[in-house]
Amino acid sequence: MPAHDIIAAYDATEEAADGLALAQLLCERLGRELVVARVIADGRTEVTDRHEQRAIRETIAETRRALVAALPEAASAELTPVVDGSMARGLHALAAAEDAEALVVGSSHHHGLGRLLLGGGPELVADGAPCPVFVAPPGFRSHAVLDPEVVAIAFDGTPAAETALRYGAELAVRLGTAMRIVTVQPPWYERPAGAPHDLLAVQAAGRTLAERLAKGQVRVDVVERRGDPADQLAAETRGEAGLLVVGSRRHGALRRVLLGSVSAAVLRAAAGPVVVATA
Repeated sequence: MPAHDIIAAYDATEEAADGLALAQLLCERLGRELVVARVIADGRTEVTDRHEQRAIRETIAETRRALVAALPEAASAELTPVVDGSMARGLHALAAAEDAEALVVGSSHHHGLGRLLLGGGPELVADGAPCPVFVAPPGFRSHAVLDPEVVAIAFDGTPAAETALRYGAELAVRLGTAMRIVTVQPPWYERPAGAPHDLLAVQAAGRTLAERLAKGQVRVDVVERRGDPADQLAAETRGEAGLLVVGSRRHGALRRVLLGSVSAAVLRAAAGPVVVATA
């Protein structure tokens, strides 16, 4: 598999089909090849038993049929089995080994801690990933476009936000979309540790960096929102932006959700595609 392909996790569910559609769209827009990963839950990472190997081949054949039925245009995609008891761990290992440009998953049908403990929630896949992780919202397959053609980027002046801005700016230029820097003034008791308190300074820093990265190739806007950061950022996915970029502070997925992480909350509430940029 050539370096910098886009990997989509697919297990024949409706949620996975949404992720597959987003991955196909990204491949078309970015000129990349699609690789589909079928994670097969097993406590081992290598299967040597002949009967188990046959079962894996049958699973892959069934997955191929489901993939073609769900998204015929992805019929020629490479389909790779990943044998691992953890979807996140298996996808991370594959992405690292193949130097993937991005991982793409669908929103899980599980909720809250149950979703994370099952090992398949998008928050867990995003945590510690070796590349950016895109998450498709429910139903994306039925309207697989970036609408509107705007990449919104959450920015609060922290190092994680700067990582998101750098990645989001590069993505906007490559996609040829407008760039929208979103700053949110939360209540004082919700401000993340280390985040600057001067919103005007944050906005100015965000605009300066974004315009330098855009190099005049795409339009850059800066907007201010006030209120709960997760709510305000999720609202951007409802008609304001076709794609939202957020940062990750790498606290560890379970602890991050228990702490009420903005990025994790946005992934659960977003109506459009979200990408978690990794440091």
